[in-house]
Order: sequence, then structure tokens, then C-alpha cells
Amino acid sequence: MADRFRKEDPEILRPKTWFEFEQRDQEAKTRSKELEVETREAKIEQQNRLLQEQIHESRRRRAIATTLLVVFIITIIFTAGIILLSGFRIGGFVIETSTINLLIGATIGEIVTIFTATLRGVFSCKDETPQE
Repeated sequence: MADRFRKEDPEILRPKTWFEFEQRDQEAKTRSKELEVETREAKIEQQNRLLQEQIHESRRRRAIATTLLVVFIITIIFTAGIILLSGFRIGGFVIETSTINLLIGATIGEIVTIFTATLRGVFSCKDETPQE
């Protein structure tokens, strides 16, 4: 077993040639360029992910704004319908003037509040651009 680990010939290190040094330098430069490309690719993937999130958020905000616009229109039509029914006394529908005034005020307040909240939510500016 000891014979297996014994060296028969002494190991001699040969001097490296200029070509081997140049080859090693080229390999180091190539690896450096590869790392640079990988870093750029990672940045591009991160920016792409951020843009996809922004697109998704924009679509979600648009859907919310559209839904609230429909709710605004329905609320206004409903209030106007009640006012017209009471004003022309269609089908014996009569509401006191103070109740109608309260209904109109509440509708206007509701619309202004929801509209303001929607505008703040949809048009809020957050600086989420990636820094280089």
C-alpha cells in the first residue's frame, strides 16, 4: 500500500509560456464580460418585472375607476328618478321636501367623496422607477 503513494519520478514544474499567460488573461477578460452581461440581464429582468407590475396596477385602477363611474351614474339616475316621481306625483308617490333635499345633499356628498378618493387613488404619483 505504501508503494502506491510513492512517486517514481520527481515532478518538475515547467515554466509557463507567454501564450499561456495571454490565454489566461483572455479567459479572465471573457469571464469579466460574461459577468457584466449577466448583471445587465438581471437588471433588465428586474425592470421588466417592475413594468409588468405597473401595467397590472394601471389596469386594476382603470377597472376601479370604470366601476365607480357606473356607480356614480346609477346613483344620479336613481336620485333623479325619485325626485321626478315625487315632483310629478306619479302613482301617488309623495316625499316631503326636506327628505328630498336631504337625499340630494347626501347624493352630492357621496359622489364628491368617492370621486375625490378615486382621483387620489388613480392619479397618485409614486416614484417607483429603478435607479441605476
